[in-house]
Order: sequence, then C-alpha cells, then structure tokens
Amino acid sequence: MSNFSGGDMERIKKLLSSDVPLRWLFTGDSITHGALHTFGSRDYVQIFEERVRWEIGRVHDHIIRTAISGYKTGSILEDIQWNVLQYHPHIVSIMIGMNDAAEGIETLATFRNNYLSILDSILSSRKDTAFLLHTPNPVIPGTSGVREENLSAIADTIIKIGKERNIPVIDHYKHWQMAWKENPIRVFTWMTDGVHPGSQGHLAFARLLLKEIGIWDEHSVIGRFFIL
Repeated sequence: MSNFSGGDMERIKKLLSSDVPLRWLFTGDSITHGALHTFGSRDYVQIFEERVRWEIGRVHDHIIRTAISGYKTGSILEDIQWNVLQYHPHIVSIMIGMNDAAEGIETLATFRNNYLSILDSILSSRKDTAFLLHTPNPVIPGTSGVREENLSAIADTIIKIGKERNIPVIDHYKHWQMAWKENPIRVFTWMTDGVHPGSQGHLAFARLLLKEIGIWDEHSVIGRFFIL
C-alpha cells in the first residue's frame, strides 16, 4: 500500500532492472535499527537484503543501515554527514517519526521542516538520489499516550511530503490498521510491546516494501515466510 507510483518509484524500478550496482541506505530509529525486538530473527532490512542480494541476484548491491535507536528527524539532520552523505547512496529509505510523535502535536511543524531538510541535504550532495519514504507502524491502542495521539498526523505529514516531492510513500500505518481490523490478533502477534514490531511485524514491513517496488515473489523462500 503505497502512495504515488511515478517519480522516484519509476526510477527505482528502472535501477533494479539495470546492471548498475546500487547502494541502498536505510535510516531511521530503533525500528529500522532492528534493535532488540526481533530477538534474533531477521528484521525488515535484513529480509530486504536477502531478497535483493541473493534471491534476485543483485550480489554487488550494498545494503547500508544507519538507523539508530532513539533517533528523531532532528537527530538524522544533525548527523546527516555521517549517517547518510558519506555513503553517496543511490536510494535512501527513511522510516522515522515514532519518536517525533512522542514530542507532542505542537512539534509537527518542526517534524515537517526537519524531514524536508533531510531530503534537501541528501539531494544537495547527490542530485540523482531516489527516495523511499515510510510511515511508521501504529502503536497498540492504549499503550503510548501522546505518541499514539500524534502518529496519525505524523503519517499524514509524510504522505503530504511524498505528494509534494513526487516521492513514493510506503504506508505501513494504514496497511497495519487495515490488517489489524481484519484480524485483531495481529495487534499482539506483530508487536513485542506497545511500540516496537517483533519478527512478524518486520515480515509485514518487508512484504509490503517488496511488493511496492515490484520484487515480491510468493514462491521464493522469502515469500513463503508465514505471517499471521
């Protein structure tokens, strides 16, 4: 479930069909960091790497992960040279906002400005960088106070930025809400606490991402991973 099929999405699909080795960079917070909550299982970045570098044979592609637990948009912006620019990535995947949401709705303008500055800083270093933006997952209802109240506005802001910049947005927030409504037990099987996805949640992230960029195969080993 993504928004906007043109722009960077078409560029990414063309790059994937080319013989050019690619540098993919994934940045964000503890969720993209894969810190702790998969308890030894692969997280969505590792699943993505297995699909790209092994299953579809792009062995010269580099999958770089610079996400850090606790990071917000401001953290990435302050750390942009080390976190992103030094790698000169062809494609940058950004999943951020879970910790910004905990700051309160009054900081939404700061979130938007920081996000735009991240994009602009990357483009000023490498003008042909393509982006994949991600909305965060929802939290378990009733567990996260201010964060829960603000996540919808965070997701909406990311979608609006995608529309303005013609950048695809992988809308995990909406996808998870629909999946949880369809089968409420997923709320607890996809999460390890109120905020963090576990192994099932990371499989859900990976599956949606792979589908949206056109390299999903339900008959592959990755494709046969079971998700409730």
